[in-house]
Amino acid sequence: MRFLMILINLLIVPIVMGTPQSAKSWKEAIALAQKSHSSILLFVHGSDWNRLGEKFRVKIWEKENFQSQLGDDLVMLGVDFLESPDQKQKKSFESATKGLKIKFRSYPVLALYDSSGKMYASWLGADFPLMTSQTVALITHEMDQKKKQDAYLEEAKQLKGVKKAQALYLAAEAQSGKRTEIIKLLKICDPDNKSGYLSLLEFDGRKALKHANSLVKKKKFAEAIAWLDAQWAQPKLNTEQKQWILAAKGNVYRRWGTGHLREMDQAFMAAYRLDPESIVGKACFRLNQKFSPERSPKK
Repeated sequence: MRFLMILINLLIVPIVMGTPQSAKSWKEAIALAQKSHSSILLFVHGSDWNRLGEKFRVKIWEKENFQSQLGDDLVMLGVDFLESPDQKQKKSFESATKGLKIKFRSYPVLALYDSSGKMYASWLGADFPLMTSQTVALITHEMDQKKKQDAYLEEAKQLKGVKKAQALYLAAEAQSGKRTEIIKLLKICDPDNKSGYLSLLEFDGRKALKHANSLVKKKKFAEAIAWLDAQWAQPKLNTEQKQWILAAKGNVYRRWGTGHLREMDQAFMAAYRLDPESIVGKACFRLNQKFSPERSPKK
């Protein structure tokens, strides 16, 4: 569904025609990207062992139709990662990839880097695109998100307080890397989390559940509920984060004993009602049916 929406948007908006620059080495790619303030598109394949990569190279990567749809604010670099290179090929490969971490968990690889050489998007394994339209849509979407992030970060430099925190949060939501850096900036401009944006970025439902379970193992049930209530009090939590807190509370009450089954029922069903179609919501509904079926309303 996400890819379909990206593709629809791409078809609606007129395609900006232009040809990306080509580089023969990582060093050259960085130099060209910094000079033109462009992103780098890396393609790693293996001509002597990786059939999918070779198919992509011949049918998509080298085609003018593909390249022209990417625009001219991009630097392309293809790397042939040979399984059995001779000495000349090995030396050429080392020269071309100097300064670039080339090891990935699977191949072929497509990856986008900013002009400083930091990767902000990648496709490999099951995520590797197989059609020209799909490849163009994914790449242009991530490049647009990167531009949005850069714009919000630039805007944040001119702001203070809550407005600065909001701009930083929107930059993080673009999901183009730099999350750790952005959180550090948020902690500087809003150390007390008055805006609530820090909790939106930092709160991890799975970790909250794990922490609550660690207290339960020590029989510290009341302390676990108090801690979860404190997490709930954070401003601007999204629906999924609230569901995780309620799920954790329901689990604490379940393990606390039969005297707390009514509270378990309330917590699990509150999580379910927040979003009945979500994974957490459905899980809470099933747990409530299993441990308190007589109290659980039917769907």
